[in-house]
Amino acid sequence: MNIAELNLKELYGIVCWECKWDCNLNLSLNFGQPSLSIVEPKDVKTDNEKIRIFHRYRHVTLRGEWLLWILGAYWKLSIPDFDTVTSASPYKKIQMALARLDGQKLINAGVHPSTSATCLTFDLGAQLTIRRTRIADHENIWSLYKPDGCVCSVRADGRYNNIPKTHAVSEKDWMPIFQKPNQ
Repeated sequence: MNIAELNLKELYGIVCWECKWDCNLNLSLNFGQPSLSIVEPKDVKTDNEKIRIFHRYRHVTLRGEWLLWILGAYWKLSIPDFDTVTSASPYKKIQMALARLDGQKLINAGVHPSTSATCLTFDLGAQLTIRRTRIADHENIWSLYKPDGCVCSVRADGRYNNIPKTHAVSEKDWMPIFQKPNQ
């Protein structure tokens, strides 16, 4: 099990809720007990204009202890007895699929160590696959916001970081996913 999978394993058996899709913010899934989150505006250094604009405003949201945010990636959600959907599917169909994902518990996660392709399996049969948009991409494809205040982010180049969300990220913070975790 690699370090990204170990971080996702902490979600096993926890109910997923408030699954949301937005054409600018992509996909987010909450896990665990809810609380109110207020995020103040800040400047971020990224080539992604959408991310920079998003961070210029204050955001108040209901959030779980854990938040899985899929941002710079393609995703596909397969639900038994329902059509498979992606971010390119019609809005209404995405909302219907996400309503079926709400309430399911994560039971398995796999992360490819060099491409960061991720597959999440849920107890009622849903499967969410996540993959990078470009091969030579250095942007996050997903981030897991954790109750301890740290964020585990995974990039498309097979690297991850696991740092406090208040910490400014530098290139030295990124390590290969296949690296053995410190024990």
